[in-house]
Amino acid sequence: MLEERTLSELTENLPAILTIKDTASFLNCSSLTVRRLIRENALRAYQIPEDRNQWNISRHDFLDYLSRHSNL
Repeated sequence: MLEERTLSELTENLPAILTIKDTASFLNCSSLTVRRLIRENALRAYQIPEDRNQWNISRHDFLDYLSRHSNL
């Protein structure tokens, strides 16, 4: 579970929409790992209709994932 201070700082500093690359950078993992998390429904993401290879993650969904999988 994220501490309230950490959650507040992340909410202020993260963009509203993150790409797979942004998310991978923040989690310090590969884009393939983020895609696996999406495929396994561990991380909620939204596919872009015009480009079926592009996914976006909302700040809210990313913070929810961190809250469930973090020891911060």
